[in-house]
Amino acid sequence: DASRSRTSAGCSEAEDEEEALEHGEKSEGMSASEHGTWEELTTGVLPHAITSYADLRECVETVLGRCKDPGVHVFHQKAAKEGFALLSHCQKTVCQGCTFQVKARATSTLSGSKLEVCKKGKHGKLTAPEGGSLWNAAEAFAIKEAHKDSEMTARTVQLALKQAGLDFRCTKVQLYNYVSRCRQKTGIPQKAVSKVPIADLEKAAADFMVRDISQILLVADVAQLVVLPSSVVSEDQVCVLWTCPGMLKRAKAAQNKLVKLVIDGKQKILSNEYAILTLSFLVSSDKIARTKAGRSRSKTTDVYTSTQEPFLQALVNTESAENVSKVFTVAIEIANVCCKLDLKAQVIQIHKDFSRGIEKSRKECFPSARPCDDFPHMRRASHKTLQGPSSTPKASSKKTKGGKGQARAARQADDFATLDEIIQISRILPTAQIFDLVWHFTFARLETRSKKAVQYLQDTYFRLLTPQSLGKQFRCNRGSWNPEALWFAGFWSGIIGTYPGTASGSQTIESFHARWQAQVQGSVRASPQDIFKNMQKLFSSTWKDQFEWEESKIFRTWPETTASALLNGQTLRSTGRSPAVDFWNARELRVDKTRNYCHVVLRTDNADNPGIDGLTNFWVMGAQKQDGMLPAQVAIREAFAQRLCSMIAAEGDALITAVKAAGILEENKINLTALRKCFKTHAVVLQGHLPNASWPRQKRKYRE
Repeated sequence: DASRSRTSAGCSEAEDEEEALEHGEKSEGMSASEHGTWEELTTGVLPHAITSYADLRECVETVLGRCKDPGVHVFHQKAAKEGFALLSHCQKTVCQGCTFQVKARATSTLSGSKLEVCKKGKHGKLTAPEGGSLWNAAEAFAIKEAHKDSEMTARTVQLALKQAGLDFRCTKVQLYNYVSRCRQKTGIPQKAVSKVPIADLEKAAADFMVRDISQILLVADVAQLVVLPSSVVSEDQVCVLWTCPGMLKRAKAAQNKLVKLVIDGKQKILSNEYAILTLSFLVSSDKIARTKAGRSRSKTTDVYTSTQEPFLQALVNTESAENVSKVFTVAIEIANVCCKLDLKAQVIQIHKDFSRGIEKSRKECFPSARPCDDFPHMRRASHKTLQGPSSTPKASSKKTKGGKGQARAARQADDFATLDEIIQISRILPTAQIFDLVWHFTFARLETRSKKAVQYLQDTYFRLLTPQSLGKQFRCNRGSWNPEALWFAGFWSGIIGTYPGTASGSQTIESFHARWQAQVQGSVRASPQDIFKNMQKLFSSTWKDQFEWEESKIFRTWPETTASALLNGQTLRSTGRSPAVDFWNARELRVDKTRNYCHVVLRTDNADNPGIDGLTNFWVMGAQKQDGMLPAQVAIREAFAQRLCSMIAAEGDALITAVKAAGILEENKINLTALRKCFKTHAVVLQGHLPNASWPRQKRKYRE
C-alpha cells in the first residue's frame, strides 16, 4: 500500500549518511536529522521474481508513479549481500533544493520476491522540462500506463496526463520529439511528410547566394548569411552550404596554428529527414566556466573547457560520404581564399561521432588527421546492445526453477559490468600498444560469452591498423599479440589525452546544437526551404553577440592563466581528488622512505642509442582516493612505479612480460582490479622522448 508511511526499522543512520555522501546528497553542515529519517513507502511480497537490477528499478518506478511522485530520479545500483538494491535521488539541476531520496531492496522468498521501498527528505522546486529530463516519475508512469495496448500520439500523451490529474509542463516541440522517438523504438512509422519541391529550395537558397567567395569578406554585416556558389540542389543530391563574414573573420584566428575540427549533423530540426551539418573549430575557452566535477551532479567546479567556433553549415539530404566530402572540400577552399589557412596541413584532429560517411570523408580529405570519435555516443549506442544477453533474465528464470536463473542473470550482469569498465578504462590507457593488448584478450574472453557482442564492437568501433600507420603520429614499432596489426579505436585518447580537446569527441558541438535547435525548429520543421531566413535571424539576434564576431581573437591551445580550482580547490578534494597545492605540500620524504610520487627514468627509443634524447622521465602519483586517503597523501612504492612505467615504455613481447608482472594479465585473462589500480587510480606525468614522439606539435610546422 503506497499510502502507508512509518519509520522503517533496521535503517542504519551511518549507512544512510554514507549513501548520501557518495551521491552528493548531503549538503555541507547539514546533520542526518535535517535530512529526515527513512519512511516506508511500500513493502510486500510480489508474485513474480525480481531477477535483475533492471527489474528492481522498474518496480520502484511503478511505486513512485502510483504515489504521483514529482521527482526526476537518478538511480544507482548498490551492492547487496542478498538480492538487489538501489538508491535514487532527484537530478539537482531539475529539482532545485531537493533532499528527497529513495532506497529499495528486493530479496527472494519461497513465494516470490520481497520488495522494500523507503523514502526520506523533501522535494525542491521543479525547473522547466528539458532534454532527457522531460517527465517526472508521476508523469512517466501515467504515460506508460495509458499506452500499454494503444498507439502513442501527442494527443494521447496530453490526455493521459489530464486523466491522471497532472499538468502538461513541456513544450509542443518537446512533446513531438518524444513521441517520435517512442514510435521509432516500437517500429511504428511516422506520418509521411511530403518532400520539399527542389525548385522551391533552390529559389530560397538563391536569395542568399554569392557568385564569388572572395567577395564575402567585403559584406559589411558580419552576421549576413551567405550561401556558397558550390552548393548542389538536385533530385539526387542536396548540399547547400552557407557561412557568414563573421565566421570567416574569426577563422583567421587559426593562422599558423594546429587546428582541430568538429563536425556533427542534426536531423530532427526538419521533418523531411534532411540534416543540418555544422563544421566548427574546436578551441579552448578563454574564460573559466562552471562544469561538473565527478559523478555527482551537485558537485561543480570552475575550470577551462573546450568550446567551438562555427565555420560552415550545410543543409544535406543525407549524411553520406559524398555530402560530407563536399563540406570538407568547400571548407578547405574557402579557408584558403578568405582566411589564408591551409587546412589540409593544419588540421590534426577531426572530432565526430561514428558516422561511416564522416569517417570515409575524413580519410579522403584529411588523411593525416586523427579521428577523435565521441565516447558518450559509443557508450549510449553500445550499452543496450552489449547488455542484451543480461537484460532478459525473466525468460531463463521461468525455465529453470530455484537459483539457476538468478545465478545465470547475475553472471551475465557481472560480465557486462566488467566489459563496461574495461571500455571506460581503455579510453585512457596511455599507449596504443597497451590498448591493443587489453582489447585482444578482452575480445578473446568475450567471444566465449557472446560472439555477437564481439562482432558488434569490432565492426562498429574498432579497426586493425599497422604499426606503420599508427607510427605516423605515435611511437609504435610493433604490436604484442600480432606484430603487424594492432586494435585501434577513435574514442581512445591515450598519451595525448591532456592535449586540450582530444578526449572531448563531438560534445562541444552537441551542447551547442541543443541551444539553437529549439530556436529555429518550430519555424522550419514543416518548411525546410525557410531554413536560410531563420538561420539569418539566429545569426543576427544571437550568434553575432555570442561569438563576438566584431571582436578580434586568437585561438589558444592553452589558457593564459591557471584555473585556481585545479591549483587549490576544495571541490576536487570533496570528489576524492587532490589539487596541485596538496601534492606540493605533501611531497617530502617520509619515514618509510616513500613520497607521494616516484620518479623513474627509462630509455624509450633505440636501446643502442647512448644519448639523453631517447630518455623519458616518469613521475607516478595517485589520481583517486585510495584506502580513505586523498591522492596527494598516497605513498607511491618504487617497485609499483617501475612496473607501471615499464608497461608504458614497452612494446611487443616486452609489453606482454611487463603486463604479466603487473598482474594485469593472468592466464590469458584481464585482471580488472590490477588494470584499475594501474591506469585509473594512478596517474603518470611524462617528459622527454615518449611524449615528444606523440605530441601534435612534433608533426607540424605550425605553432600551438
